[in-house]
Amino acid sequence: MATADVPALCRLTVLPSFTAFDVRGDRSDEAVQARLRAHLVNYAEQLERIETMKPVPFNVWADWDENGQLKPGVQGHSLVMRAER
Repeated sequence: MATADVPALCRLTVLPSFTAFDVRGDRSDEAVQARLRAHLVNYAEQLERIETMKPVPFNVWADWDENGQLKPGVQGHSLVMRAER
């Protein structure tokens, strides 16, 4: 069976996530319900801004050298990257 070596190109736009760290408490408690409603309002507001949100930056292939290191002068966009000191 013949196969073709065709690079798969995929371009995604990744937007900042929405996270609501608040699931504690009795869900029947009105104070808990008020906090959860506030999270829903905040989420709806973020969705309304989705077309104008700044995408999360990522490094592209051209930013890397043949050894898998960022080229000099290129900013790393990952929180887990270690910067040289």
